[in-house]
Amino acid sequence: MKHLITTLILLTVTAITLSAQDTFKALSEMKGVETVYISEAMINMSSNANKSDKSGRTTIGGVRVNNTSLRHIKNMEIYSCEKQPAVEKARQVYAEYKKAHPQAQILVRVKDDDDITEIMALPGTAPVAYCTLIIYNAEPKEVNIIVINGNFSSNDITTMSKGHY
Repeated sequence: MKHLITTLILLTVTAITLSAQDTFKALSEMKGVETVYISEAMINMSSNANKSDKSGRTTIGGVRVNNTSLRHIKNMEIYSCEKQPAVEKARQVYAEYKKAHPQAQILVRVKDDDDITEIMALPGTAPVAYCTLIIYNAEPKEVNIIVINGNFSSNDITTMSKGHY
């Protein structure tokens, strides 16, 4: 009986963990979508390896992040679509996600001709805190989505992006 209960607990924890790593499940299972998942352990290893970096930044999944901000990141997901059916699906999935999360706040939106970049944040439990940042970049033939999960204050977000503009 103990073995059965232990197995059920492990299966439940595994299912919860796997679902937490896949914000856009429809994209991760689609042909033509490149996906990358970066765990908290890998982020910590990467930041520890780069502590001597003079810029004080670590590049993770193509995103440069201030080392002091890394302690707030739990994991990252990156979705890259360059083939037309996947590009259209990514646009659709992102629009559906925004509609399903009316509490999300658009922090930045830049439109240049046919290119759109948005940074969206889902509120966390504390005031002026966020639990998820989503960076969405859509061009006519390409869509990239970066999901950063963790706990961030407005100041953390400013620190993360410092030096990018």
